[in-house]
Amino acid sequence: IFFRVAQSTMAFLQSYLPTFVVGERVRAKPPPFSLKTEKYNQDTFAGRFCKMLDLTNPKYLLATHQEVLDASKLLKDYKKSGYVPGVTDEELWAARSLTASALHPDTGELIPRPFRMSGFLVFNAPICVGAVMATSTP
Repeated sequence: IFFRVAQSTMAFLQSYLPTFVVGERVRAKPPPFSLKTEKYNQDTFAGRFCKMLDLTNPKYLLATHQEVLDASKLLKDYKKSGYVPGVTDEELWAARSLTASALHPDTGELIPRPFRMSGFLVFNAPICVGAVMATSTP
């Protein structure tokens, strides 16, 4: 249940919040895929905000090890040939987001779920609630 709530909250934040924060509308269709450029404009607050929302999306915690490896392989295939037949730009952006949130950028190793950016809220919320609710000692 918690993951469903988190996913629906992230969907709301990704689609509507940048409009309220900066008055910009995030484009419905992603730009053409590129390994060298970012999906969102990093010169604006809305673009940086959307990038962080994308990296901290809790749905990436549900991705299996095999899905992460498949996404990484897809990006390697794209890097080799510049094109992967039958794969859309949206799928390539999703693969890039998944690998960016689940794989270490320098070593390429899988980051354990509690230490991923997408797991920050899920794993730290109980700790923060417990710290706030704890009684102080005199």
